[in-house]
Amino acid sequence: MVDDLSSGDHHAGHLSGVEPRGSDIVGHVDDEAAAAAHQVVVSRSNVGVVTLGAAIERQLVEFAQFDELLEGAVHGGPGNLGKQCRGCVVDLIGAEVHIVAFEHLSDDAPLGRKTVAARFQSFEQGGGHGRQRYARSTFEKWAKNEGLIHDDATTGEAVLFQTCYVQHNEPEIGRDTIDVLRANSVDITCEAGLNCCGMPAWESGDLDTMRSKAKANLDKLEPHVDAGKKVLAINPTCSMMLRQEYPTLVDDADRERAQKVADQVMDPAEFLWSIRREERFNEDFKSTPGDTVSYHAPCHLRAQAVGFKGRDLIRKIPGVTPTTTMECCGHDGTYAMKTEGYEVSIRIGKKAFDGMNAAADAEVWATDCPLAATQFGQHAGRRPMHPMSILARAYRPDGFPTPIPPATEG
Repeated sequence: MVDDLSSGDHHAGHLSGVEPRGSDIVGHVDDEAAAAAHQVVVSRSNVGVVTLGAAIERQLVEFAQFDELLEGAVHGGPGNLGKQCRGCVVDLIGAEVHIVAFEHLSDDAPLGRKTVAARFQSFEQGGGHGRQRYARSTFEKWAKNEGLIHDDATTGEAVLFQTCYVQHNEPEIGRDTIDVLRANSVDITCEAGLNCCGMPAWESGDLDTMRSKAKANLDKLEPHVDAGKKVLAINPTCSMMLRQEYPTLVDDADRERAQKVADQVMDPAEFLWSIRREERFNEDFKSTPGDTVSYHAPCHLRAQAVGFKGRDLIRKIPGVTPTTTMECCGHDGTYAMKTEGYEVSIRIGKKAFDGMNAAADAEVWATDCPLAATQFGQHAGRRPMHPMSILARAYRPDGFPTPIPPATEG
């Protein structure tokens, strides 16, 4: 029988009385026969019911939209972890269960946000089988401290849709994006309480959850669009959802405003490229990632037919010549995160892995998609940087080891 984690005796959280290891968050089941009798309801909007036990050699389940969290494995009253942690990112490997990121986990929850965050310091970015780092502080918290979230939606010329991945896993991409926009005198703002774009629910056939998330996002973004602002979505999958899928997938009552919002959605690099002829466009780079940057064009960016503006902006750094890999990396939303897609995704991505490695002199790789970066990090030996992160570093004298000589007048 699986122990109740709502008890105060489970300081780090473990099952069946097994002492937790450094990577265990919810725990480890030592009796696989017993574990096989238990089911974990991960999500009706993602992968349905997953059974723990010997039959599962590898389960990669992330970005799960939790309904009844870990029901049957974590049980108890209304105060248990499963009731307080909605929208978690989960990693199931064999009979081990890991909670990897949290949307709503209060400090007084059974494991506590601070306790769980501290235990994730041992996680390597992109290490293990699909395991993601959980940031100790969300992007939204940082944005609030920076004064970027306003009650008045008319403030600013653009609002950032940071995406749930940047919000929880790599907020530094969001911070770099803000730094680059500010360096180009873009009056950027952020919004509190944005939802997942709904892609994981949609591709799993759960339109109800997808529409619910879309409606919540439209409620947040519409006032900004009505004020004449652009919506800058960091992840190409999310910008594709907002720009191409919302207008046809949302409830009929929301379709008109979904189209209105969609018309103002841009990728951050796409927006920057649109102001490149304005006086404010900043080409005062101080350091360089090297002569060659190996760039991957994400499939969901190509689907939007807006070009590869992240690559084009990198080319603005003096002396940098990007190479371009167009092949699919195999990640495809949540496909590479699920048991049925994991091994296949590696085969699909091989041409992309080889293409990126072909630029042997490239010290830095780049891709606009953080999830594609995870795929490359796992299977190609190097994790690409986001173009906004490359630009943010290039604006700083110490961003990269190689400085750019000052321009000489003549």
